[in-house]
Amino acid sequence: MSKKVYSQREADFDGLRTTLSCIPLDVCFSANDVNSSVESFQDLFFTAVNQYIHQTKLRHHSRPQWTDNDVVKLVRKKRNPFGRALK
Repeated sequence: MSKKVYSQREADFDGLRTTLSCIPLDVCFSANDVNSSVESFQDLFFTAVNQYIHQTKLRHHSRPQWTDNDVVKLVRKKRNPFGRALK
């Protein structure tokens, strides 16, 4: 399963800023229901963000999740003498 994240390198922040400044926020806010106000604001906000900021997939790592830096260092230390012997 791949995870999508926003790519800031390819983002058009000026366009996003212009779009967000033109959105009438009084339309999405309701005095009666806070939850519906939050949902409508999030819909407007994420629609604008998805329009101007591209998403990229994260690469899969080649090592298992249970390995940490200590295990990787020990594996490299173990393999290092073998690499010298082959040369």
